Amino acid sequence: MLRLIQKLHVFAGLQTCIALMLFGVAGLASTWQARPGAPPGEAHARELDFAAPAQASDRQLADLLYEQLHTPLAAPVPDFALQHDARGQLQLAFYTPNGTTRVTVLGDAQRRRLHIEETRADLAEFLTNMHSITWSRPGSGTPRLLVLWSLYTELSIFALLFLSLSGVYQWLATRAEKRVARASFLVGLASLVLVYVWMH
Repeated sequence: MLRLIQKLHVFAGLQTCIALMLFGVAGLASTWQARPGAPPGEAHARELDFAAPAQASDRQLADLLYEQLHTPLAAPVPDFALQHDARGQLQLAFYTPNGTTRVTVLGDAQRRRLHIEETRADLAEFLTNMHSITWSRPGSGTPRLLVLWSLYTELSIFALLFLSLSGVYQWLATRAEKRVARASFLVGLASLVLVYVWMH
């Protein structure tokens, strides 16, 4: 049994190593990023003509924009994210790991234009965005690449959990009598309890 657990432990480590490195780098990047609430990076703005049916609904306009703009790795905007500004103009945003594309539909039913602001994610933001992508019942329009990555991330989370538990099992089965190992385990457990108490 121990030999089997050791093999599975190695396989789980190899499977999750890429995701684990990404999690670590994303955590470090978030630590040294700009303070919360700081203004976003510079946005590149442009305007385009936009042809749409005169009586198109917000949902229909959002679907047309999704098809015409072809924002890489973007999913269709859900209904709850369709908003209007103070002048009643439709606003929506396409979020991707590479950045955000915000669109405002200007004008009326006879003549419409699009005001587009694109904010490019830097490396730290990209890694943080990739770290946060997990399986959450993606819609039919979610890019396949993001679906595959979310499945890998989810699998890596379970592999990491198994890695931790199997490591404890191997320690108990082989080196539980060593004082340094016991001290390390107790320090880690105590640290977890202290952090939990402190944060609650």
